[in-house]
Amino acid sequence: MRQREEDRREWEDEFFKKTKQLRTKLEALEGELEDKNSQLIESEADIKKLQKNLEGLMLKGGSEGARTGLKGIPPEGCFMKKSKFAKLLRDANLITLQPGAPHEGQHVFHIIANSNGGPDHTHNYLYALGGSFNISIGDRLDHFNCFLAGKAAARNAFNISMRVAENENLHKFIEKRNGSRTIFTDRTHGQKYNSGGEYFAAGQGLTKALTNANREADRR
Repeated sequence: MRQREEDRREWEDEFFKKTKQLRTKLEALEGELEDKNSQLIESEADIKKLQKNLEGLMLKGGSEGARTGLKGIPPEGCFMKKSKFAKLLRDANLITLQPGAPHEGQHVFHIIANSNGGPDHTHNYLYALGGSFNISIGDRLDHFNCFLAGKAAARNAFNISMRVAENENLHKFIEKRNGSRTIFTDRTHGQKYNSGGEYFAAGQGLTKALTNANREADRR
């Protein structure tokens, strides 16, 4: 009996010892988790701060671009009114204007239409195209515009439109139509695709169909 009692006590002592060790390890892990969580919160705050600073620099880039010409536009692009971008093109003799009949001259051309949530940003401009073409094409052929612009420019136009849609502070860079703005993610007409590459591919398909239709007409 005495041996059994000693064995039981020895087992209890070992059990409590291991339990205490496990509790100590658990407390240490909880402390590490709290530290990691604090670091994560700080990192998220730093990321938001960097994003805000970047947006400020992009806005600044727009005003500087207006002063220094097309070369002043940064590689990451910048927000800029159509009128300012048209002036840069005019100063560089890259746009043809027709006073008194704007539709006969050239317009600054959006890749993603304003009325579909495309912002006034240099990544969403396809320089200048004919005013009559711009009016005729309307806002239902953004995929065709993306094919005209090229795959890289289509991706840039899509990405900046999404970025503006997801940030209420940037909605002001979408020109109002009929007193209101259409956000890219809320567009109710025109084609909806999930990437600039999809817009480009759809525009490529449309162009191919038009080309084939024209060939068939020539054969008749």
